[in-house]
Amino acid sequence: MYRTDQCQQFRRRTLVVSIGAVLATLAAAPAFAAPSPGQVPGQGNVIYSGGTTVTVTTGALPGPTYTSGETITISGAAATPAVVLQWGGSSASTLNSSGTPGFNIGNQASVTIANNATGPGATPIQLSVLNIDASGNPSQLYGQLVYTGGTTAGPGSLWVANPNGIVVGSTAVINAPNGLALLNDPAATSLGFAQSFASGSVPINFQGGNNIANVGVAIQSGASLGSVGGFLLVAGYGSVNIASAASSTVPLIVDGGIGANANVTTGILTPNDNSSVPGYYTDALTTVAVSLGTTLAPFTNLSAIVDGDIVNTGVLTVTQGQINWINGTFANASTGTLNVSAAAGQSYGVLGFNTFATSTYIPSGLTPSLQTLYGNTSSAAPTGNFTNLGTVNATGSSLGQVFFVEGFQNDYGATLNVSGSVSGSLYIDSSSNGVTLAGSVSSLSGNLVIAAFGAYTLGIYTPVSVTGTSSSISLYGNQVDITQPLSATGASSTFSYASIEPGSAQLNLAATGSITANAVNMGTSGPALSNFGINGTIDGVTSVVFGSTNSPTGDVSGAGTITTNNLTFANLQGSVNNITSGVIALNGFHLQAGTTGTMNITVNADGSSAQGINLNLTGNGVINSGNTVAIGFSGAQPANINSILYVQASGTLQVDAGTGPNNYTSIAVPNTTFGLFQFPGLVYLQSQQSVTVGSTTAPVVIANAYSPMAQVGRAGVFLIAPTINYWANVLYTNGNAGVVFAAPYNGLGFPNAVINGNSGNTYVTDGMPTVYFMRSVPVSATYPYGLELVPTDTFTNANGQLQQFQTFLNLY
Repeated sequence: MYRTDQCQQFRRRTLVVSIGAVLATLAAAPAFAAPSPGQVPGQGNVIYSGGTTVTVTTGALPGPTYTSGETITISGAAATPAVVLQWGGSSASTLNSSGTPGFNIGNQASVTIANNATGPGATPIQLSVLNIDASGNPSQLYGQLVYTGGTTAGPGSLWVANPNGIVVGSTAVINAPNGLALLNDPAATSLGFAQSFASGSVPINFQGGNNIANVGVAIQSGASLGSVGGFLLVAGYGSVNIASAASSTVPLIVDGGIGANANVTTGILTPNDNSSVPGYYTDALTTVAVSLGTTLAPFTNLSAIVDGDIVNTGVLTVTQGQINWINGTFANASTGTLNVSAAAGQSYGVLGFNTFATSTYIPSGLTPSLQTLYGNTSSAAPTGNFTNLGTVNATGSSLGQVFFVEGFQNDYGATLNVSGSVSGSLYIDSSSNGVTLAGSVSSLSGNLVIAAFGAYTLGIYTPVSVTGTSSSISLYGNQVDITQPLSATGASSTFSYASIEPGSAQLNLAATGSITANAVNMGTSGPALSNFGINGTIDGVTSVVFGSTNSPTGDVSGAGTITTNNLTFANLQGSVNNITSGVIALNGFHLQAGTTGTMNITVNADGSSAQGINLNLTGNGVINSGNTVAIGFSGAQPANINSILYVQASGTLQVDAGTGPNNYTSIAVPNTTFGLFQFPGLVYLQSQQSVTVGSTTAPVVIANAYSPMAQVGRAGVFLIAPTINYWANVLYTNGNAGVVFAAPYNGLGFPNAVINGNSGNTYVTDGMPTVYFMRSVPVSATYPYGLELVPTDTFTNANGQLQQFQTFLNLY
């Protein structure tokens, strides 16, 4: 069972060890002496007769198989259809008083319970018979147990209860046509237990169960239960090991430590472990191991409620609601195969029960919740963990598979196959312990949705592909690791990542990982600020978007590459870079223009402190400043002053206006009708071909003036390209900042560029914009904010320093 304070990797090791321990328990011989070959139940008493008479006859049986035997005959008129017998204990015995105490059958012994009782009109009736072992030792059934008589429909159900455990040995043969129940219940020897049985309902209560040394319930491989009909109910705590069962047409009902009521006639369980309900029955931690079915004949009739761990080492087929477990792990072992198919009325195969409060993470139309377990509390408990170390086939539905779990792990070497007749979608909803996809996952054909609540990681360590025109991948979690290719193909395919809980979130894309879809949305929804470590590749054919108005983006960093036609940083609170050197030009985050050859870039720099945005684009680029502002209303400085925007493009670079408000209109400037490209700090734009700012018909002003004195190295405007086209006639910057229009660095300096068609060899006044430098002035009616922008045709700042041929930034 997982502890929630362990790391993901340690959890995986711990789980494998626990499965091995369960399997060892299943295979190991009992640590107590087996009954003698001829032993039969002895020292019994009638606790409840219902008006019948019970007699016992013992003696040798003919034939080589069984050399001794016992017949328990129930006769006479029955007032109620139940009989309770107790074997062992302190009372003077009336049934085989000279025998060995307890309900035990040696491997050469045969016990027959004969129902000769009658009801009204002296007609045969069915009786439910309970055998309670009060000897203080486990019941061991290694021989033959037969229940006969009754009506033409059978004798009735047969029950064995022992607080210290029950073992059905590999040589056992049991014939119980109307149902068999094996109960390891701590309260089995109480008078109330017998009285409840007689009334038709058995209380399975594990109060104090963890303090009693017992062997649980074990049905060993080789035990012959083919003549058990109706139901096979196995209930216990500590351990429940089932390696043999009745035929797959007979329900196998397992209660692993869950307080419940069992119907005496049908064996059907009703959980009763809600502590807010008076008289509830206590749970106990349990390990259940099931080894049934084959590849050619999967076992299809298992239903289980378990508080603790459950392990499958055989071949099972289950539908929604058949297996419900809490506080532990359902593990499909390396030798196991689990087939999950859709229940009646459902279009998805479902494992676990839904306790999620929102439908965001589950497919529409799915039955919302089958949760009935509490775990000794007053609040419904979530499903436990699920781990696959073998093979899971979720192929029997029309739409795909849904897992509702505490934590999900498809381990290395495991296989998860998901498909459907319409589409193969996969939904994994983890309530607290994270999700790991490490083993192989089949190609999906619809949607992949993974929600991982809590502090643990949503990790994808195996390639996953989702196909279909509108295929989608949606990951929800605050810690996401992707180390392998993750792709959604199709003209309308999408990849979406969102944080799931308040706080901070982190998505890491390793160098070996990739994300591919038509549209990629990174942290565009969710309550947390999301950070991204991108060392692999992101290919968003049409678009890649980081953040949104309500979901801020923190840092985007790494040596990876984003390829797309349209890139948006919405509500960017952090920095975008790949810092590998003290040289700023070497620290750019890598971008690759998409299928059009041109990448449209929008930067909404909304940080509460200085930001560094360093982009290195292969191909052509068009960049705008989004809703970024360089100066606030009434001349206030933005919170992210002293930021740096550094862009390099191997192709052409077009600079367009953003959508941020023009707060310069409150300060005396010569033109307020042009669009603004705003940024509150250094603006450095370099192209190997050309930098064009605005157009002749729609001029754009670069505006980064936010204070009279900017921080050194985090101010100024630098346009570096062989050809520079700046179509506006003005530019706004800080009073102590530099403005440089030049050709790229040639190893010695920055040669003169061709500016607006004019050679840079000589200074041409009509080819250069007027630069407006911000300075402080006394507050007056003319300058209510104490600021003004002062023009200079010779690029002289407010300190009288000449600008046009100076380098104000140490770029290399």
